[in-house]
Parts: sequence; C-alpha cells; structure tokens
Amino acid sequence: MSVGLGLIAHFGLSDHPDWVEWCAWAAMCCLPLLWLNWPPAKLFMGDAGAIPLGFFLAVLGLVAFEQSALLGWAWVVLMMPFFLDTSITLLIRLALGQAPHVAHRDHAYQRLTLMVGSPLPVTLGLLAMQVVWQYPLAILIINDQAPLPLLVLLSTIPALSVVVYARAQSLNYGLSG
Repeated sequence: MSVGLGLIAHFGLSDHPDWVEWCAWAAMCCLPLLWLNWPPAKLFMGDAGAIPLGFFLAVLGLVAFEQSALLGWAWVVLMMPFFLDTSITLLIRLALGQAPHVAHRDHAYQRLTLMVGSPLPVTLGLLAMQVVWQYPLAILIINDQAPLPLLVLLSTIPALSVVVYARAQSLNYGLSG
C-alpha cells in the first residue's frame, strides 16, 4: 500500500517530497518483515507489530487528505481490502457478543489460509487484487478520470466478494462465526 501511494504521489499529486519519503520509509521498514514473513513464515508480526503499522498507515492517510483530497481518496481505495475485512469482522464479532480484542481467526485472510492450507496463495491473491484492481482505481482517482463515488464503490467489489466468500465457505470447513 505504501509503495503504491508513494508511486502515485511521486508521479502525480504531491508537492511535498517528505510525503514520498514517508511512503518509502514505510515500505523499507516492512521489507525485512516481508522477507521473514513470506510464506512459510519464519517470523510472525502479531498484534504487537500490526497495531503500530496500522496506526502509521492511518497517519499516512490523514497526511494524504491534508495534501490533497484526491490523494486521500486514493489512499482509501488502496486500504479498502483492509477496511472492509476489519470492519465486517469487528461488526460480526460484536453482533455475536464476542469480545473484539480476544484472539481469533475470523478475518478473511485467516479463514482463506485455513481453507487452502497455506498462506502463499492468499498472499499472492491479495497482492494481485492490489496491483490489478485497487492501484488502477487509485490512479483513476488521482487523474480525476471518473466520478469519485463510482471509483470508491468499485474498489469495494473484490474485497467485499472475498470477505463474503471466506465467511460462507468457512462454514463448510467447520470454522466458527
């Protein structure tokens, strides 16, 4: 996500070199983890790493909106798979009376990994979704090529489909929720 947003900012909208540098630092800081966490993982980040990384990505989003509304909406589109999975998982857990802060395997990524038996196809699928669908939509937003609400709506389609599929199929595999 930070690579995509950094490239968009570098080639398009941001007049602030610090913005591109922030995205580059985020990507470079994640490289060692990517190397060690690439399936099969030799290191697991867990919540202790995911929460600060999530907060940093949220700060990038706030800064993106401060720079330009279009850059901010491009950030929203690139983050859409994570927004939808997290929001839907949290809402369902709350509706079922489950504590949202207790460890679980309810996210689409976790469910799909359990179904296919390996995180590699799931990781590659998410990467493909970002490169083939989310990133081109973000570029269309930056270039103001189509109505913004339509592009944001289109960005939800693959992520929402994956979340719904993972939840529906996990029932066949005996997973909770």
